[in-house]
Amino acid sequence: MISLIEKYFGFVLILFLVLAVIWPGPGTKMQSLLPVILVIILTLTFLKVDILQVVKQASKPGLMVYIAAVFMIILPVLVFLLFYRFDYTLAIGLMLLACVPPGVASPAFTDIFGGNTTLSLSVAIILYFIAPLSIPLLFYYTISSSIQLDLLSLAKLLLILIALPVALSQVIKYFCAAYIDRSIRYLSGINIILIASLGYIGFAPHSHIIQSDFSLFLYIVFWLFLMFLMFFVVGVLMMWRSNRGNKIAVSVSKTYMNNALAIVIASQYFDSHIVLITVLSSIPWNFTPGILKKLTMRFVK
Repeated sequence: MISLIEKYFGFVLILFLVLAVIWPGPGTKMQSLLPVILVIILTLTFLKVDILQVVKQASKPGLMVYIAAVFMIILPVLVFLLFYRFDYTLAIGLMLLACVPPGVASPAFTDIFGGNTTLSLSVAIILYFIAPLSIPLLFYYTISSSIQLDLLSLAKLLLILIALPVALSQVIKYFCAAYIDRSIRYLSGINIILIASLGYIGFAPHSHIIQSDFSLFLYIVFWLFLMFLMFFVVGVLMMWRSNRGNKIAVSVSKTYMNNALAIVIASQYFDSHIVLITVLSSIPWNFTPGILKKLTMRFVK
C-alpha cells in the first residue's frame, strides 16, 4: 500500500482536493489541526536528515548566502512586483509561495531528476532556519501598509513550526534509532497522506469558490503553472557555471516549495482567496515533475 501511495502520490493529493470540494464539512471543522499536521510532517522529514552532511555543505557560506538571497528575497519580491499592479491578491499569494523554504519532497525529487541530493537537502534545512526572520520582514516591507498583519505572531508561529520538529526529530532519533532504521521506508508514504490531509483541511472552508467561480480557478492555476516553470528556469540559470547535479538541485529546490507551510500561513493570516492560491499550488506541484524531468534530461547539461 505504501509503495502505491508513493508511486501515485500526485493522484492521492488531487483526490484529497476533490474531496474537499464535494465533502468540505469535516475539513472545515478541523482547522486547528493544520499546524499540528505540519509539525508531524516536518518531524518525519527531519528524521531522515544527516546533520553532519548539512554542516559540511554549510561550510560553503558564499553559495548558501547566494541561494538564500535569491530564494527568500529576490524572487519573492520580483514575483510581487510583476503582479501587484493588475492583481494585488494574486501577487500576495504567489509571493507567499515564493518565499517559503523548499518542500519536504524536494530532495527526493532532486534524486529522481538526477541532481545533487546533498545540496538540495542542505539548502532546504538552512532555509528553514532563515524563514522565521525572512518571511515576516518580507511582508513588512511589501504589504504592511495595505494589509494589517501581526508580524511578531507570524515569526513566532514559524519558529515553533520549524524549531519544534527539529528538536522532536533529534530526540526520537536518539531514543528510537533502531526502530527508525526499520521503519524509514514507510515515512515518505505517511508524509504523502499527511500532506494530502493538510491540503484537504486547508482547502475545505474555501472550496465554494471553485463551485461559484470556475473561471477564477482556471485563472489562478494558469499563473501557478507559469510561476513553477519560471522558478525551474531561474534555478538552472542561477547555477549556470556549476555542474549538472547542482543545477538540478537548486532548480528543483526552488520549484517545489513547501506549499504546506504556505497553506498554514495563509489559513492563519490571510483571506480565503489567498488560501485558495496556496492550496491550488498542489496542482502544478503534482503535475509538473514528469514534464520537467523530461526537459531536464534534454536541456540541462
